[in-house]
Amino acid sequence: MSKLKSSHVFTITMKLPPTLDVGDTPVGTPGTFTVSGGQFTGDRLRGEVLPQGSSDFLLLRADGSYQQILRLVLQTEDQQLILTTYRGVAHASTEVGVRRARGE
Repeated sequence: MSKLKSSHVFTITMKLPPTLDVGDTPVGTPGTFTVSGGQFTGDRLRGEVLPQGSSDFLLLRADGSYQQILRLVLQTEDQQLILTTYRGVAHASTEVGVRRARGE
């Protein structure tokens, strides 16, 4: 198996309004963060995070882990649009869970 080769492309800073709390569900407690804007900057690519179509969905699962699905619409300085999406599962400390519940 070959090693993954990657390089830093840009850093994203997003503005997130308070979480939309929809309550407990059979699969966990979802939190939906709409994205109200932001920026991304890198050596070769920079621009703005557009609020239209951008969201961060976070599901606190019964086992204490978080499942995340993020979709962002980016607009580069030369007005090109980039749709980016990623998903993952993470486990956070109790302190991080408390901070997330406060909306931090």
